[in-house]
Amino acid sequence: MAERGADEIRVECPFCRGVLVIDRETGVLVHSERPRGDRKEFEDLLSELADADRRREDAFRQAFQAERHRERLLEKKFRKAREEASRQDGRPLNPLDLD
Repeated sequence: MAERGADEIRVECPFCRGVLVIDRETGVLVHSERPRGDRKEFEDLLSELADADRRREDAFRQAFQAERHRERLLEKKFRKAREEASRQDGRPLNPLDLD
């Protein structure tokens, strides 16, 4: 966000909240302010990214296992339904024939 004063322009970074003060006539950097508050080191940011990557991998692995178990469960239900259908005598009952 840039604020315009009489002889200077203040620009604030939306990410780190650092501020640059630039002379309006010359375009030269007059002053800079480092962001206040909790600054994170590069290594900390890398470890956070690695942790997020591990969490995504774990979630994917769990979803994959659940899908694999789902396939086995559906196969088991299909076999059971096929066995019951083969035990029935003749043609299956058509609900439209009951009218």
